[in-house]
Amino acid sequence: MKKEYQLGKVIVVADRGMMSKKNIEVVENSNYEFIVGKSIKQIKK
Repeated sequence: MKKEYQLGKVIVVADRGMMSKKNIEVVENSNYEFIVGKSIKQIKK
């Protein structure tokens, strides 16, 4: 994506509906920065 659109920085933003384990692994392995939303109930204290 960076090369195709000549982007300097790509940040993936995903809501909790996109938070499958597989999707998180793909984003983590892509070398992109990312922001992932979680519900309050999912956050450990």
